[in-house]
Amino acid sequence: GTDKIRQIIDCTELQMEKASEPMAARTCWSEYKHRYTAKILAGVTPNGGFSFVSEAYGGRISNPQIVKASGWLDTIEELDRILADKGFLIDDVLAEKGASSIVPPKKFNSTPKFPKWRLRRLGSDKQRWVWGLEVATAAGRLPSVK
Repeated sequence: GTDKIRQIIDCTELQMEKASEPMAARTCWSEYKHRYTAKILAGVTPNGGFSFVSEAYGGRISNPQIVKASGWLDTIEELDRILADKGFLIDDVLAEKGASSIVPPKKFNSTPKFPKWRLRRLGSDKQRWVWGLEVATAAGRLPSVK
């Protein structure tokens, strides 16, 4: 169930100016946001503490690519359960570590696997880490874009 979740992961994209060098501009173009972005992967524990914050990558990188490139997989241990959105197609790499992912239903209705109170709780945890990431960004503590 959801009580065995070790980390909640998601990416955030921060808008940036278009790079003057064409290859860098292509790397930073986000099809999802339809603008130039830097993309950061973050992991948070179920109690709301950060467990991982990646360096910033160009917005073109996919969620599975940033998972592999960022070093986040080094934080995974056998039997870990990871809560991730549907865009994280990472079951294969988690299985190599003996871990697995949980993807909540698209609609936040009550299901046997995700009762409504759990979904609300998980949602507030995710909001907490997004807020923390925004605070870190405002404080200038995030590295430069890769």
